[in-house]
Amino acid sequence: MDQSAQMKLTAPTLSVTDFNLPSLHLLHDEVIATLKDTEIHLSEFNDDSSQAPLLSDSIEVLKQLSCIFKLISLVGDAIVGGLQRLYDNGDNNDTDLIMDLSEAIMTLDRYVEFVLLTESVEPTLLIPVINKLNAHSQEAPITADYFS
Repeated sequence: MDQSAQMKLTAPTLSVTDFNLPSLHLLHDEVIATLKDTEIHLSEFNDDSSQAPLLSDSIEVLKQLSCIFKLISLVGDAIVGGLQRLYDNGDNNDTDLIMDLSEAIMTLDRYVEFVLLTESVEPTLLIPVINKLNAHSQEAPITADYFS
């Protein structure tokens, strides 16, 4: 059995229950803080309906957190797809895909830094790299209105 055939036999299968636990640990504090704030805001609104603006604050923070997860998932899925194609083909001669994957990894890293520094979400910054990777698998490009 050649090495590529052996690698295919031992490749793990992915499911929606698979998590990257080290990454989740990095986000854990922010997620917990957001959820605790939301719980407090809901309680305060329950006690006094004039506290409705607090609910609005929680809505915005949860939307941003959700958008960040969605963006990371889109880029992550595109990266995983590209890496899987390289793995399945057992061929390191697809330099275009390798370069696009490298760019996507660096872009995602810088995007996470950008979000943390500016505390704002700009999904359109990731569209070009997502579309580059999706083009390798003939997937339709996404547009800026995808996130609206």
